[in-house]
Amino acid sequence: MNTGLTVAGVLALVFSGAAANAARGQGPPVNFAVAKGNNTIFYPTRALRYGDRFEVNAHHLYEYNRLMVVPCRPDCEKPNFVLAYPLQFGVQHLRIPISGHYYFWLERDQIGGPGVPYRGGWTRLAMPVVSSQGTADNFFATFDKGTTLSFRTLDAYPVADVAYLKH
Repeated sequence: MNTGLTVAGVLALVFSGAAANAARGQGPPVNFAVAKGNNTIFYPTRALRYGDRFEVNAHHLYEYNRLMVVPCRPDCEKPNFVLAYPLQFGVQHLRIPISGHYYFWLERDQIGGPGVPYRGGWTRLAMPVVSSQGTADNFFATFDKGTTLSFRTLDAYPVADVAYLKH
């Protein structure tokens, strides 16, 4: 009987220690917002860290959709670069390549019409967010034409010194 209590006590300590370590390793929740002056842009409300991972779930895609990922604050006028992730129906994973602030938009290609012109008559259209809702570590947005996109935080590392993350 004493052996059973001892084993139970040790297991309780192991699980509580693992839970405490997991809680220490996870950063604060990642919440998203839609930019007030431009409803095509959505962004995390805090800085992200290298290696943060998100599950991106896309539905009702039309033409060629890409998730554009910009390592810069939403009010940044000239980002150093933009990452384009082709989207497919269903679940994909996104890993943050460098620490800092980010913003995102969803775009699609089409022939002709308004948008950013490219060679061959193609244009890229940033899709406006029609509605959105979010909770800690989850964000769901509906875009025009019924396209939906959700973000779920899989791993978010603790935020480093704020001075390090300023651009």
